[in-house]
Amino acid sequence: MIKKPIVETKIPLGSAAPSSVLISAIEAAFPGPVKGGPVSLRLVVGGQPPTKLKETFEVKGTATPVKWTLKPNLSLKPDTKLNIQLRQRHHWPRNSTLLTESSISFQDAQEYIRSMEGKPYKLREKPTIFVEFNTQHNAFQTVMNSSVEKAQDIKSVLDHLGTSKRFLETLVGFSVALSEVDAVAKAVLASVEVVYRNLDEQDQCDKLILDLADSMARTLGYIQDVGQFARVYQLKRSIEEVTPLMEDTANFILMFTNRSNRAGFVHSWRDRDQVDELAQRYTKFKDQFDRGLAVQSGTNLEMILENIASAKGDELLTQLKPPGLDNGTPMGECMRGTREDIMKTIDAWIDNFDAPNILWVRGFPGVGKSAIASSLVARIRESHRLGSSFVFERSKSTVTTASALWRKVAYDLARAYPTVQNVVVTKLDEEIVQPGSSSVKMLFRNLIEESLNKSNDIPLGRLPVVVIDALDECGGLDGRLSADRVALLQSLKLWSRLPSRFKLVVTSRIEDDILRVLSPICSSIDISSGTTVGHQASDDIRLFLRSRFSKIARNYSNSLESSWPGDKVIDELTTRAAGLFIWAKTAIDFIDAGEPGEQLLQVLKGGTGLADVTTLYTHILNTSFKHPSQEVLHSFRLLIGSTILAKVPLHHTEYIDLLKIQPTMLDFIRNSLQSVMDEGDTLRFTHHSFVDFLIDPEKCPQRFLIDEETQQLVLTRACLQAMKSCLRFNICGLESSHIRNDGVLDLDARIKKFIPSHVSYACRFWVDHLEESIFGPSIVEEVGNFLNESFLYWLEALSLLKKLNVVVPSLWSLMNWLPDHTNELYAFAKDAIKFMAAFRPVIAQSVPHIYLSVLPFAPRNSFVYRRYSRRFCKTLTLQSGEVADWPAIQYIAEGHTNTVCSVTFSRNGKCFASGSNDNTVRIWDTETGSLIAGPFRGHRDSVNSVAFSHDDTLVVSGSSDMNVRVWDVETGDIVSGEFKGHSQGISSVAFSEDGRRVVSGSEDKTIRLWDVDTAKVVLPPFVGHQDAVTSVVFSPNQRHIVSGSHDRSIIVWDAKTGQKVAGPLIGHAARISSIAFSPDGTRLASGSGDWTVVIWDVATWTPLGEPLAEHIDVVTSVAFSPDGKKVASGSQDETIRIWDVQTGKVSSGPFRGHSDRVASVAFSWDGRRVASASYDKTIRVWDTAARNTSDSINYGSFAAHEDGVNAVAFSPDGSYIASGSDDLTVRIWDANTGIAKSEPFRGHTSFIDCIAICPDSRSVASGSDDANIFVWEVKTGIVMAQFLGHKAGVTSVAFSPDCTRVASSSYDKTVRIWDMTTGEAIHQPFIGHAGWVTSVAFSPDGKCVASGSYDDKIMLWDPQTGTPVSEPFLGPKNGINCIAFSPSGKHIASGSGNDIRIWDIGTRQTTSTFSGHTNLVVSLSYSPDGKFLASSSDDETIRIWDVENGVLAQEPLEGHSGGVDSVAFSPDGQSIVSGSEDESIRVWSVDKYREIASFGIMEQQLADDWKLQNGWVVSSDGSLMFWVPPWNRAGLWYPRNTTVIAELPTKLNFGQFVYGSSWQTCRDSLGMPISMPVLKDKTVRCLTRNSQPMDLLDRASQGILTSGRLGRLTATSKL
Repeated sequence: MIKKPIVETKIPLGSAAPSSVLISAIEAAFPGPVKGGPVSLRLVVGGQPPTKLKETFEVKGTATPVKWTLKPNLSLKPDTKLNIQLRQRHHWPRNSTLLTESSISFQDAQEYIRSMEGKPYKLREKPTIFVEFNTQHNAFQTVMNSSVEKAQDIKSVLDHLGTSKRFLETLVGFSVALSEVDAVAKAVLASVEVVYRNLDEQDQCDKLILDLADSMARTLGYIQDVGQFARVYQLKRSIEEVTPLMEDTANFILMFTNRSNRAGFVHSWRDRDQVDELAQRYTKFKDQFDRGLAVQSGTNLEMILENIASAKGDELLTQLKPPGLDNGTPMGECMRGTREDIMKTIDAWIDNFDAPNILWVRGFPGVGKSAIASSLVARIRESHRLGSSFVFERSKSTVTTASALWRKVAYDLARAYPTVQNVVVTKLDEEIVQPGSSSVKMLFRNLIEESLNKSNDIPLGRLPVVVIDALDECGGLDGRLSADRVALLQSLKLWSRLPSRFKLVVTSRIEDDILRVLSPICSSIDISSGTTVGHQASDDIRLFLRSRFSKIARNYSNSLESSWPGDKVIDELTTRAAGLFIWAKTAIDFIDAGEPGEQLLQVLKGGTGLADVTTLYTHILNTSFKHPSQEVLHSFRLLIGSTILAKVPLHHTEYIDLLKIQPTMLDFIRNSLQSVMDEGDTLRFTHHSFVDFLIDPEKCPQRFLIDEETQQLVLTRACLQAMKSCLRFNICGLESSHIRNDGVLDLDARIKKFIPSHVSYACRFWVDHLEESIFGPSIVEEVGNFLNESFLYWLEALSLLKKLNVVVPSLWSLMNWLPDHTNELYAFAKDAIKFMAAFRPVIAQSVPHIYLSVLPFAPRNSFVYRRYSRRFCKTLTLQSGEVADWPAIQYIAEGHTNTVCSVTFSRNGKCFASGSNDNTVRIWDTETGSLIAGPFRGHRDSVNSVAFSHDDTLVVSGSSDMNVRVWDVETGDIVSGEFKGHSQGISSVAFSEDGRRVVSGSEDKTIRLWDVDTAKVVLPPFVGHQDAVTSVVFSPNQRHIVSGSHDRSIIVWDAKTGQKVAGPLIGHAARISSIAFSPDGTRLASGSGDWTVVIWDVATWTPLGEPLAEHIDVVTSVAFSPDGKKVASGSQDETIRIWDVQTGKVSSGPFRGHSDRVASVAFSWDGRRVASASYDKTIRVWDTAARNTSDSINYGSFAAHEDGVNAVAFSPDGSYIASGSDDLTVRIWDANTGIAKSEPFRGHTSFIDCIAICPDSRSVASGSDDANIFVWEVKTGIVMAQFLGHKAGVTSVAFSPDCTRVASSSYDKTVRIWDMTTGEAIHQPFIGHAGWVTSVAFSPDGKCVASGSYDDKIMLWDPQTGTPVSEPFLGPKNGINCIAFSPSGKHIASGSGNDIRIWDIGTRQTTSTFSGHTNLVVSLSYSPDGKFLASSSDDETIRIWDVENGVLAQEPLEGHSGGVDSVAFSPDGQSIVSGSEDESIRVWSVDKYREIASFGIMEQQLADDWKLQNGWVVSSDGSLMFWVPPWNRAGLWYPRNTTVIAELPTKLNFGQFVYGSSWQTCRDSLGMPISMPVLKDKTVRCLTRNSQPMDLLDRASQGILTSGRLGRLTATSKL
């Protein structure tokens, strides 16, 4: 092929719609000179990291604009936005100031190009910014060419080394030879080698970028030419996929090459992954494209496409093939000449297209079904018609699953039939199906049904036949109760609907569920046996016996005639077999296992019963164990009973270790039973009929009988003994508590060494054996002793084995097994379940913290705590924060990155699903809250609603992207395509009971009913609501669909016709948020914006009783309990309540703990739990029977705030702290103790947004969303004054220095001044702001009032006249959130967006900007000396800034779990108080180390700033320190805290806490390190490097105690 030059072409690449807009340059013109440094350009595309272009320009006047040319051009893709920032560069400090920023979206750019082609786009003025677009026909080719040029500019890092490069190469080359030099030299050489390897890797990265760009540019024209002829989907798609790849490459080169040299070096290691990803994408494309796509050669297009797909198809099909199916026990075929009549019948059926397409070969156990299947497979394979074959095995039930069946069938069919392959590969390639999916229905529908329905080109002589053997063994020991078997039978129904030419043969026993499903849809062949045996079956067995006897005779040629034992004996044995091949096989194997004549005689003595395997098995046992001793019989029952009852097949060594049986005895028993047992190290029986015989007291001799209950008890005791002997504290010798289990590098080797496989078995299955055993006092005592002595060690082992999921089901089984539900063992198990629910996350992640973190925080009345806490005394101790009983909160499920909009439980109770504003669906474990599936990604906007199907296999989601999706719960596969039809976001979805329909409600005011399989609407839209539909549900009888709407109404629809049945029903005064049916369908609950829940009588569609009204904000969600007696409600007041339907009273709750609004609630299907989803990004699961109805329990004389704390302040005399909250109260707290000094001040009717304390400390002013201002007397709580006049909520209040006036600001855009004496406004409202006025402050001298507003202005007012005293201060374009006067009165600090600005009052100019917060700055406070400024933010941190230098004075204060709404310095400047959305108030010591002695802290690592991450407290170096349960988190004291006011303040003492490498001594009372004493006089001492003790308490009190990261607290410096 002639290589095409890179030339201009007018053929568009890909589809007609532009896939991107190319930006070639950005130009800026300033209205005047820019002083202070050069101007630079920073670009941010979508959510990508910003790119700073290297070019900078000095702007000295207005004459010449500055222009940045983008080489290569920047590609702006659909649904993305380019943010353009002009910044001023500084040399010191090395940062930049934002001059201005603007943005342009893809849609805006595309629209402009269409209308004004060729002209620059003016983005803004002052400064003027122009954007130039590349609109040439060959624009994309130009971009790729410039990418090559730019990539060539990349200079290798190694090239910069010059001659040093050769030296490094030489030195690295000699490193091996120099390996024997001293340790220092070796260390230096190692460092040099690492540096050189890294530099060389970057060099290769740079070259790869160049090669990649060059290759793409050279193939672009060729790709475009081929694109003209693309008519087939696969080719079109491959060409369309290369466009975004090349755009991504060009954008990457633009970003990469526009870094400074230093930046490029630093980021190159991160870039390598991106370069590799781009290269892999290009290689993948090229592999497909290069397979014969020579358009000029005239090659047949179908052949080209086949070649393109083959490599990728092979890879995908390999992934589809299920693992573990190649090592099964092979089943022998029928002997030649036997079963010919059955084979002829099957042949005739295969060729009969009028017959059903399923043939069921059925019969009793042992008739030879599997041998027939094996022979059939070989027979069909020879005729080239074998589609696939599959064998189910009971002992391998976890491998031979229904999903594995259809994956293998799809794999085999795709390898044999091109049309099938095309469909299967396309499904896999488009990720409609995941190769490892376990969804039976989804696999069958997409890979089997669709591919065969499209296979009309298969010749008659090649039509596939699929063979499935031993269908009855699907599901393992669970058999017909197995969900897998149910799913398999349902898929066989689907096969029956395929064209009759596609044949399926199944073999199985005749069992009820199989008979019920297969009988109506199949042909069948009954294999006769017993009295109904046919002559052909007998002839086949006779032939089989003659052949086997002939082989035996040949082995005894000197003593047996070739015709031995003669026709008469063979006829007798044939008669006895009566059609059962297993009888004949077992008999002949028995005869062959010993002296033939004697063994045959024993068989013949066994009687004459037809097909009597019982007699045969009896004689085998009696013959194999003649005159057995009691020890042999005991060992027989022990070994054989365990083999029968073992939950998984065990290796012979595991039986030896678990049962303590002698190896010789085990071999003796196995050898004696070789005629009925498989060979190999794993013990299995040849046929299940022998197992049936051994456990049947009517058939098996008493001495060999396996009594299941007795043997289960034996196995239980064996398991308990194995665990007692092996399990122990720190069983795997973990050295450090700082890392998680998965961070231990050799953990697998340790587990293998210290937790033998038989102990692993015992840990997993001891309760399974117990619950099937005989109840008795002795075993109860043994179990009690185990739990009392080894429960935590059991958890430790299961944590390491990653099998903690067995604990809770085991404990429930134990409780159900116990007949007396009042004994201590039952109570312990019940408590242990709660223990696991609360602490499972930490137990799963880190074994050391079972002892270090779990025990200290457990409730003091917990049985587990009381039993084990004293054994592990060197752990954390709680100075405050202990709880007596289990709180309502069980755990918090964390993982979503935005509001969790919806939560729902599966019907089987095993999991719950959630949908979120982060556009994902997730599946969580009900018992532990751990993520078990997901996140499922696909929605392009918020997921507002999720619901499970009735069988729990599917979950449906509705999204603001206007689409409905149905997902496979296990795999996350999309079962059906997108359900498209709504014109606005979807707010609610629900499954019908039969799982065939989904209903959706939308903001477009309609309801739609969908078919799950086709993703098509079943009926026209249901139209009737006048506003957004917020909630939809099916009635339990499926006859009705009920909807609730923002129009305040409920409408009842006929589910079959879509017609109105009842409504609109009006019972609420505001919009309907949620509706739910009771399980029996007689009641309907609705929640509303009017703060109430209404219960409706479905028979009359009228309200029952009065509305349920205790919430103080919108009721967002309602749910019925499974018994219909309770209703749960969630509200924007951040609480959950459970109501008694009969009485209308709250029966449980309110459950408190969320730090933001509750969006959704759901009952578990056993009614024991309620889950709540919240705007705080979490899901909380609550115990509905808990006595404590919150995260914790009330603490102190008065409860803490019950909602977010919006405002806090120190009194000027420092004696108290005042706070205002969303709970409508003002509270006064002792500044030193945090104890409430009075009852809450009540009077406001809405949220309290602000407070201020009079300078004489006698009164407190509060402003509220109710537009009122109250002034309270602190001592009595009496309202001294009430100021009325604002037309909207009050945002800020401030006292004048002389306490005679109060200033206020409001959402009504005004400022007012009030007279404390008269209670009246002094002037008319101060009008001047064009937006909400968010903050107001008096100057220190009282002569000026400042106000900040969302109109981006700060204004100064004369409080006497109400007129502005100067022009407004013009802030940035994102509003002023808060302001504060400096103590000197010369400056004002303002918070705007994420930044803080300091303004000079005289010049009205910004003197400095403080950046660091990652969310809105909402509160500011100066220290009394004016040197420091404290800021609080929605990013949940407090920062202390050095005002003079504009830098952080210390690390951010972290501890709140919600936005920090208010912050204030104490009068002495030594403390800071903060109030947060998390409902807590914290007082922080400005001196970092002042308070550590009160915590018993003696180690630097504990004194350093902590961070709380998903419950873990981690140190500054990332080490795990300890874990905190949900109920202690909000009130947890950090080392900087002097007071915490929360529902459960939790202050820890670390005096005896051992951790890190010392953690193992937590159990040993003699193991306390010498450097960690706890002295009676509370003086904390430690050892310095010179071993001299130092008094740390004295040093800490002086505020001079700090240290480096190494060693103990030794170095000193001031803040």
